[in-house]
Amino acid sequence: NNNNRLFFGDGTQLVVKP
Repeated sequence: NNNNRLFFGDGTQLVVKP
């Protein structure tokens, strides 16, 4: 897993930038 991305079990990808 990339430390700047969260992956959800429904297949949706959310890019998180702090």
